Amino acid sequence: MKKRRTALTMALSSFWIALSWSQATSAFSITAYPSLDIPLGMTLPESSSTPLYSIGYGASLRGEYALPFARGLSAGLVFDADVAPLNSSDKSATFLGAAGELAYTLYPIPRLSLRTGAQGGMYRGSFEGEPVVQPYVAGSMDIAYLINPSLGAGIGATYKSYLPFGDIYNGLAIRIGAQFHLGAGKAVLKVEPRLQPIFPLFYSYYDKNPVGEMDIRNNSSSEMRDVSVKFFVKQFMDQPKECWSADSLAAGTGKSVPVFALFKDSIFSVTEGTKVAGEMLVSYTYLGKDVQESIPVTVAVNNRNGMTWDDTNKIAAFVTSMDPSVRGFSLPIASMARTRGNQAVSTNFRIAMALLDALKIHEVGYVSDPVSPFETRTASKEAVDYLQFPVQTLAYKGGDCDDLSILYAALIESAGIGSAFLTIPGHIYVAFDLGMTEGEASGFFKDPSSLISRDGEAWLPVEITRVQEGFVKAVQSGVQEWKAATRSGGACFFPVREAWKTFAPANTGAIVKDLPSAPSTASVGAAYDAEIQRFFVQEYQPRIDALKAEIAKGGDTLKQRNRLGILYARFGMLSDAQKQFEFVSSAKGVSPALASAALINLGNIAYLGAKYLEASQYYGRALEFAPDNPVAVLGYARAAFELGKTSETNAALDKLQSLDPSSAAKYAYMATGGMAIGRAASAEKEISAWSDSE
Repeated sequence: MKKRRTALTMALSSFWIALSWSQATSAFSITAYPSLDIPLGMTLPESSSTPLYSIGYGASLRGEYALPFARGLSAGLVFDADVAPLNSSDKSATFLGAAGELAYTLYPIPRLSLRTGAQGGMYRGSFEGEPVVQPYVAGSMDIAYLINPSLGAGIGATYKSYLPFGDIYNGLAIRIGAQFHLGAGKAVLKVEPRLQPIFPLFYSYYDKNPVGEMDIRNNSSSEMRDVSVKFFVKQFMDQPKECWSADSLAAGTGKSVPVFALFKDSIFSVTEGTKVAGEMLVSYTYLGKDVQESIPVTVAVNNRNGMTWDDTNKIAAFVTSMDPSVRGFSLPIASMARTRGNQAVSTNFRIAMALLDALKIHEVGYVSDPVSPFETRTASKEAVDYLQFPVQTLAYKGGDCDDLSILYAALIESAGIGSAFLTIPGHIYVAFDLGMTEGEASGFFKDPSSLISRDGEAWLPVEITRVQEGFVKAVQSGVQEWKAATRSGGACFFPVREAWKTFAPANTGAIVKDLPSAPSTASVGAAYDAEIQRFFVQEYQPRIDALKAEIAKGGDTLKQRNRLGILYARFGMLSDAQKQFEFVSSAKGVSPALASAALINLGNIAYLGAKYLEASQYYGRALEFAPDNPVAVLGYARAAFELGKTSETNAALDKLQSLDPSSAAKYAYMATGGMAIGRAASAEKEISAWSDSE
């Protein structure tokens, strides 16, 4: 009987080994093991030294479950069959047992487990006499090695005692065998994705910026190697996007990894918020076997016009300046403004004015959002706002401050002019790059503080919600709002082209059908001429009248006449300007500095009239009075370039480099080898630097 106990005890030992592998590789395992049973203690009645049982044998069938709430603990059922030969005869005792067990396993190194366990159940023993049904207990110590995730081998020893103690059987069972793990072949992973709602507008942004995070933890006893995590939404992605990879993830460790996505532009078809199926794909090598796992996730997709205001730069993605409808609206107007009227005025200024006039004629107007105005929406950084794309605002002919700002910025950008969004408390509007330095632009406006200076360049704010009041009123309002917000510290400046580096404009496709036709260039031209005149009356006429009054009173009339000529020239009244400059340059007793200034200005007028030889001569005469005047050097270089005089152009540029490096860099295209590019770049010939004697 003791031999039979030994067999059952050893079977338990084998089962504890199986538990260790189950914990390491899968939740459930089945084990079938042979055993060698060594009886202990019991002797023949007639001899105190002769064992009752000789060495026997047995087999066991095990089913184990790894407890999910406690690492290392497992529980299961054991079914044993053992044979214990009797020394006194040719007969044997047989034992059939069934028991429950609980075990704890340690993993000192990958693949290797050490286990101790306890077992208790009932057995049925058969030998001479009636069968015996009694309880039994066992304890085990085991060591196991995992060959691969599905197969392991181990050795163990189990002490087993069939009750009543000492009367039936007790002994030691030695087990050697193999185990099969159901559903094994992969690591025990804990995966917790945390995905944010997807905004179709930023479908290209998510390629390098995460849509959320995923916690991945290796709860196995062995490390995972060559780990890769990918994200895939079949409906909106061509292929999975790799989010993270590592050479290994050690047993019992975890990692929070970013989740990236490369969406197709078909995601832009989502016009209402929806949810779609996605998956996290985890691939790795575990115990020599390549494994791929798919974890399903639900992905929330917002409508294509959705955006949150946690980062104002996001609005740049709405500025679709390359949209054919936007370009079809803006480019004819921009072309008209480039060649119409006062060429001495900044081209960027003229185009921005004409585009706003075109919107006015198109009957685009401001419509406040009655449900969630800009101030309310931006107060909550997580609230989803609905913004219109430029083509939608053109089609609807209305929008709130952010919609109109997006449209105007897109039109300006499509014409090649830099734009920026301005935010003040509760409001957003637009500024555009004048294409002039701060110094060049300071004489353009009677109040230089109207300008916004960024990195030495001059920008002009435009309150686009006042589009129906005209460009001059829109600028006046924009300037006042910016100054007030700057004083209170609430003004912010967001250049669109900088924001595009992170939030690229979306490829919207044809989201609006039957777009109303753009206004004719003839109608816009008439409105533009009137607006230019309005600007002249506001900005220049008062200064012209004041200078005329000073000249009439006497005093330093030559200096005042030169300044009067500059005002005429800046507004494009070139014939009036030329008369003033000629008077100054030929006057008796004129100072060298003032004579040089007047000659530079005459050169500018000749240059604007495409009289390049005449311009070159004026600049040359000016340099005789002031050899190091950078404005004269630049004028001479530009005139020489247009005349095709390469050596003279390069010499002038070399000199300009030492006098004014920023201007030299701006006109570097005129250097040798840049003729073709240079002529294209100089197609718009502007003069922004008019020379005063001071």
